[in-house]
Amino acid sequence: LKKARNNILLNKKYKNNIFIYNFNLLNFENYSILFKKLKKKFKSIDFIFQCAALPEKNNYFPLLTSTNKYMKNSIKLNFLSNVYLFRNFIKFFEIKKKTRFVFFTSRAGWSNKKGHGVYNLTKSSLNSFVSSLSEELRYYKKYKNLEVICLEPGEAKTEMNKGSKDNTNKILKVI
Repeated sequence: LKKARNNILLNKKYKNNIFIYNFNLLNFENYSILFKKLKKKFKSIDFIFQCAALPEKNNYFPLLTSTNKYMKNSIKLNFLSNVYLFRNFIKFFEIKKKTRFVFFTSRAGWSNKKGHGVYNLTKSSLNSFVSSLSEELRYYKKYKNLEVICLEPGEAKTEMNKGSKDNTNKILKVI
């Protein structure tokens, strides 16, 4: 996130108006505390990048045999945290100017790769959420300035895709 922030700041028009907040996304009860802090600091927000995910470091978490704890935490972080962040944002902020939510997803959302079932499930859910949310927002005049974007960064070298030859700067250029 810091690298992305610094690359964006190279474009002089953004000045120093990019802030990064670290927050435990698995603690749904504290989302309102975070948004109260944000509301005190900002009248509006232009972009929100949501890219949390539990990577499958062991590369073998099938749907049928993964532990309940792993499955629950993956679904909470990779999918539900995105829903809660968005819902808290619209609860705390009046949307008077354009605000974009960029949800990072993965090709895994359309994958059936053996052993990645839990991760694939969460990314598929996120894809569906963003698509459904985008359609819902069209019918609410009070949310006409909200835009949701689902960004799948492709084959960039990430924690989940260490074998890729593509540097993460590829993602930063898209942003």
